[in-house]
Formats: sequence, structure tokens, C-alpha cells
Amino acid sequence: FLIDAYGDEHAWIGLHAPDGDWAMVDHWTNGDPIEYTNWANNEPNGSGDCGLTNFDGPGTWDDQPGETYYRFIVEVEDFDEDGSGTVHASVYDHEGNPNDSATVIFFSVYHDSIVGFGVDDNGEVSAELPSGPWSAYAFDSDTTTHFDLWDGGVVHVEDGSDDFVDLFLYPREEYGFVIAHVYTMINDSTQEYLDASVIIEDNEGNIHFEGYTNVWGDIGDPLPPGDDYLVRVESEYGYQEQYVSMVADFLTVISFQFQTDEEEDGGGVEFHFSTVDSLYLAYGSVFSTMGADCDSCPGNLSEMTADDYVTIRNQEYFESWASPYEFTDYFFQFIDANGNYEHDIGEVYAVSCENGTASGDWGGGNMTVAYDGNVYWLDFIDFWDQAYDFDWEGEDGEDDDFEFLGEFEGHWYYLSPMDATWHDAYMFTDTIDVGEGAQVYLGTITSPGENDF
Repeated sequence: FLIDAYGDEHAWIGLHAPDGDWAMVDHWTNGDPIEYTNWANNEPNGSGDCGLTNFDGPGTWDDQPGETYYRFIVEVEDFDEDGSGTVHASVYDHEGNPNDSATVIFFSVYHDSIVGFGVDDNGEVSAELPSGPWSAYAFDSDTTTHFDLWDGGVVHVEDGSDDFVDLFLYPREEYGFVIAHVYTMINDSTQEYLDASVIIEDNEGNIHFEGYTNVWGDIGDPLPPGDDYLVRVESEYGYQEQYVSMVADFLTVISFQFQTDEEEDGGGVEFHFSTVDSLYLAYGSVFSTMGADCDSCPGNLSEMTADDYVTIRNQEYFESWASPYEFTDYFFQFIDANGNYEHDIGEVYAVSCENGTASGDWGGGNMTVAYDGNVYWLDFIDFWDQAYDFDWEGEDGEDDDFEFLGEFEGHWYYLSPMDATWHDAYMFTDTIDVGEGAQVYLGTITSPGENDF
């Protein structure tokens, strides 16, 4: 699929060896076990810590330094909110030996739930959990060790899924423990926990920890006593850093509060589709609402005269209407009020139908379909200006669009318009807010069919 979808251009995928040791990598960055690989000959050879596809021919992989800039594949997946999956946790001591007296706690803000399980003699426990985002930590009744937060942050449980987390308990007398708490304030008294990437370095630049915040906005790690550890945090709202000193047998919590610009109206965002099928696969549920709960959707439309009408909530009707015009491109467009690059309830949207052939009184080119199905024989720039006093000028062009590659076994795939480092690509997928019921991650390739179809 991916070979056919976008050819042989290099692109980052969701493989990462934090220490450059590929022999230790057995999971994709979304937590799925690696059951299929298609490395090029003699790869990975340790030349980099991140996975790249199309290196030595279509669909073959290579390891490259994560600081290199390439486009990246984004995978979007729904989860069944009514299903359940299994999370397998393993707990070890600081030397890698199984801990047989630990308790693992799984917690979810989405489900408002906290559940705990004792491990077996091998330091392992499996928990069946409802679908949704979950996090985990472990502790031992022996109070001589620190607890541990899972450094992956959030595991997205799906119906029938199997996910794996490893936790390590370090001796308190030899290590301190630091927690970074990352959040923004949504009013004077309520915090919104943020997805963020956290890196901890010593004063010589050696990285001691890389991880991601959990559903409570927390992540942490044991560190040897010492001064001037640098804690670096990157979220969707920017970057912050703080220095911290560690003392053995001591817990240190440092907070990172990010500010949001509530007065920012947001920019225009568009996603490209080459067929009506792919357009409705991605946004049919939005069209079915006909702008419900979107107070701004009417805009100035009452002052404009529509040239046509289509029942936008029904794909069959839309296809029948569009067919005579033979459009080659469709763009789902919206004003991204909260800046998360994802359409949310309440955000104004429209569909730009482009490169059509003349039919009847229409001379061909582009037309725009509003949220309510009214059709305007206007290029989208003119439509947004007249309908919403919104200047889309400069937002057009392929450089701003994520290219929809297609759908395979219930997963949607997009190719980024821009080059990015692997770590920036991961941060994009890890912090983008896709709303309840879906998850986004760097592309995983779990079968020859997915690689080739």
C-alpha cells in the first residue's frame, strides 16, 4: 500500500532505538510489537537511531540519525470505545532482575478510573482494560525503592489489543527521583494536562532520560545525586527548561506551565483528497452534523446567494452531484481555532472542489461547498473572505497540505508536507489532539500487505 501510495520518497516511520541499539528494539513507538520488518541489506547497521523507509528501493528500511530532515508518515486509527484490550506490565529492579513483590497501577482520566494489580513471581502482570488512553506506574511494598512512571506516557488500548510496558524500581538510598508536571490553565482553578516530550541531561550533556508525559501530565525518573540536571520539555505550546539538583532518597517535583493565546482566531488548515470516497472516509461524520454545535458556521452566508445545493451529509448524493464536474481534487478546510491541526466540534468548515470541467452554466475550475450544503461558484479564497471575513491568502498550496495516502484495514495514512527531524515528527504525532475515539502516531508497517498494497 505505502509503496503504491507515494512512491520511493524517503520518509520517517515509527521505529526508534534510543541508545542506537537496534537489537533491543522489539516494539513500534505506538507500543505495537514488531512482527514484520523489511530492512535493506545489512541494515540496521547502527548509523542512526531512527527508522526511515524507501532507503534502498521502495519499501526498504534504514536507520538514520534522527536529526536529519525528511517527510514523515502519519497513521490515524480509531479505537472501539466499547471494547477492551490487554496491557502486559513487567517490573524490574535497577539491575534488570524481575521484582516479584511490586504492584502496578493503571489509571485513565478518560475513564476516570484507577486499578491496581500485584505482579506474579516473574514480576509480570496482565490487565484487561477498557479501550482508551491509559498510563501506568509501579511501586513496591518494600519502601526502600522509588516508584516508577512508565516512560512511554500513554498507551492507547483498543479492542483486542496487546500492549507492553516495562517499569524499573531504583533504590532510594542511591537515587533521587524527579517528576516533571506539564500543564496549562483553562481557567483560574482548573489545569489541563499536556502531552509533552521530556529529556533530562546532566551538566556534561549526557542524556539520562527520554520519555513522555502520562494522562496526568506527569513523567519522571530516578537520577543519581548531583547538581545541574537540565530538564527539557516540549509541548504543542512551546519549549521550556529548568535545572534541578538531585538528593538521594528525595522526591522533587518541578512544574511546567504553558501559556495559550486564547485571543488567537487560528489559521486555516486544509487536507487534500483525490476522491469523494477518501474525503467521506475521513470526514463523513463531520458532514453528517450539518454544522450542529457550530455557532460560527453561518457566518455571512445569509448575505450570499448560493449557486447550487448538495445534500452534503449523504456521500451518495454528493458523489452524484460532483460527478458531472469531474473534480480532480477535494480539500476539507476549516479554521483551526485551537491550533491543534485537527477539526474539532464548533470549528467552521467547508469543502473546496477543484479543477472541475465546465458543465451547464458553470465555466469550470473551482467551487466551494459550505457546511450546510450550499454551493458557491467561488474559489475557496474568495469564499472564505466573503463568508467569514477570513483571509486564506497564502495558505494555499501543496506545501501546506498533508497528503492523504489511503486507507488500509481501518487505518488512515497521510504524508507530511514538510521535512522534519524524526523527533519533531514524533512530537507532532504525540501531541496533536485528535479528540476522543482516535489516535495518531508515526506510521507502523506490520505486514507485507501494508508495505506493498
